[in-house]
Amino acid sequence: MVDRMFLFIVFYLFINSVSSQTSGEFVINTSNAELKINRDKRINIYLSNRSFCILNSSVNDLGLVKLSSKLNPRKKMVVDLDLEFYMENDTIIISGSKSSFYEIDDSIKIQFNISTKNDAFVFSGSGDIISDDWIFGDITFPKITRWNFEGKSPTVYWPEGLGERYIEGNGFGNKKTISYPSAWSSLPWFTLNDGHNGVYMGTHDSLQYRTDIVVSRETQNMYASEINTLVYNSQFTLPEFNIQFYSGDWFGASEIYRTWFLKYFEVAKSPDWVQMDNGWLLAILKQQNGNVMWPYKSLDDLCDLADKFGFNTLGLFGWAHGGHDHLYPNFLPDPLMGGKDELKEAIQRAQKRGKRIVLYANGKLIDCGTDFYEHNGINAMILGADQKPVMDFYVKHNNRSPIVFARACVSSNLWKKTMYELALQAEELGADGILYDQLGVLPPELCFSKFHSHEPGYSDTKDRLKLISEIRTELQNRNKDFVVMTETTNSSVVRSIDYTHGLGKGYSPSKYAFPDLYLYTFPKVITTQRNPNPMLTKTDANYAFLYGLRHEIETRYTADVNYLKTGKIPTSEDYNLVNDPPDLEKVKSISLMESMSYVKSLITFENEFKRFTRFGEFLSDKVIIYEEGDDDILSKGYKNSDEIGVVVWNKGMDKKKVNISIDGYTLNQIADPRNYNQKMNSTLESNSVKLFIFTKMKR
Repeated sequence: MVDRMFLFIVFYLFINSVSSQTSGEFVINTSNAELKINRDKRINIYLSNRSFCILNSSVNDLGLVKLSSKLNPRKKMVVDLDLEFYMENDTIIISGSKSSFYEIDDSIKIQFNISTKNDAFVFSGSGDIISDDWIFGDITFPKITRWNFEGKSPTVYWPEGLGERYIEGNGFGNKKTISYPSAWSSLPWFTLNDGHNGVYMGTHDSLQYRTDIVVSRETQNMYASEINTLVYNSQFTLPEFNIQFYSGDWFGASEIYRTWFLKYFEVAKSPDWVQMDNGWLLAILKQQNGNVMWPYKSLDDLCDLADKFGFNTLGLFGWAHGGHDHLYPNFLPDPLMGGKDELKEAIQRAQKRGKRIVLYANGKLIDCGTDFYEHNGINAMILGADQKPVMDFYVKHNNRSPIVFARACVSSNLWKKTMYELALQAEELGADGILYDQLGVLPPELCFSKFHSHEPGYSDTKDRLKLISEIRTELQNRNKDFVVMTETTNSSVVRSIDYTHGLGKGYSPSKYAFPDLYLYTFPKVITTQRNPNPMLTKTDANYAFLYGLRHEIETRYTADVNYLKTGKIPTSEDYNLVNDPPDLEKVKSISLMESMSYVKSLITFENEFKRFTRFGEFLSDKVIIYEEGDDDILSKGYKNSDEIGVVVWNKGMDKKKVNISIDGYTLNQIADPRNYNQKMNSTLESNSVKLFIFTKMKR
């Protein structure tokens, strides 16, 4: 049972060394803050005006390190280090070493640094261990136990999905953890802001490896945070973790990260057709249980439906012989649906009608019932520290046994080859792109397999991005308009993904949704909303318009198909064998014809003002001045050259009058989907949208 014990190395940072500063205090400064470690071994950060102490934490709590056994990574070990604390070249250094421990002739050295860079306090570190038996497991640094806003309750801006906002902390709960990059952490930073001042906390890692951020709410005004880095190596160099203070609203935090990001990376430039795309119809052709709902020749019918909504693109899921979420990674054209030639011909007919076709693939799952798993699984799947596969279960229908999957290691050469071949097949079938599901969703995973070329404990972060990038480059060399998609976006995959299928927080309306956080950081990213229903409500359509998300409907089950063909509202009985049905309250709220008509009119409106809706730079509400505040009125700006188009949505139940302005700009047009030239003093009806167009004043 010793193997199952998880023991921790805890660094109690007792300060025994003699400082060159006679005061015994260590101080470093940015332009607006001071970091001090005092005689009482407290680390404090004050704003420069000394208005309040925003951080008051014990140095003893600053670091946490775990060692892991080479032979059994589940076995952990505790060791105490001899530590010293000093200052060198304006850097506070905490170093520790040990020449032997547990009667083993091994050695270990650790150094943690606190410095300043680009007007931020930067926490970094490195370490080496010489041992036949032990390596570093994971490192927690810095661990901050008290962020204090002194009498104020800061708002938390949290990077799950496109973003969440917890005003004055309400709804945040006791603790939240994010694992970057993934659907649960699109950005490796968060911020606390009281409306006047904010603190930015983020990892600046040019390798974009996995980072786990844990934040807990200690009291109404006080938070604690810790940053965890997975290592599993005999050496480590921590990415720089930045703490930076800024004035004003949350935009300052987003701009800090964007500035750093653009020094190292570029956001993928999508083909022109993606830029102009207005949304897609996602259709599962064959379900997991073998039910064929849309044979290949019925792509003509799907095109008819797409026309009625105004969509340009069809996303074909469950298009292969196994159906959706079955027999992965074997994606073969299905004779039962018409065969390969019929699929190619149907795709060609759709394209002649101006439609784009994207084929689904899964980038992480291996069906344990396939020949691939039986003969090649060991060469492709992730093995955990216990040398067992990492398993998943997907059950679409409640009257069937679960389909069992093993997760694939993206660093496996066999898996890379398999994914590449799927892209080549999609192009050969005539598709305009391929969507690799889960490559943007799942956080980087550690693989301990001895059958892959990587070291045990290797994270697939680097190879995941490399795989996407290489496939995209190769396929676009063949066809410049071919796209690579994935489900959900983050600041890692955004470098090589042309078009994102939305998933997670912020892709649809919810209480704490705040898509502004990601979209302001990457103001030209292209993603769909997430709407797992065979129609769109006005609310969901308007939400997508407000945030520049491309529209979506989904047809996933037989009852969805019947609804789209007849317009008859389905009942709960129609989905009694389905585990994840559509939202029937939404489906019942508006007729299919009304939904089609409204969405198409909205898309026509968006296309008319494409300089904002397709080519504008998302500004959130940064420059918008409200004459009167109203929680039911949401406004987002899109900048193009000397113009700013402001989309205004009245999400409330009552008619509203809207008065907005922008400093240095003149309002010269108001438009809505029914009238492109509104009166300047016109009102906004319940659950309706308008576009206010401002032009920069000439000096």
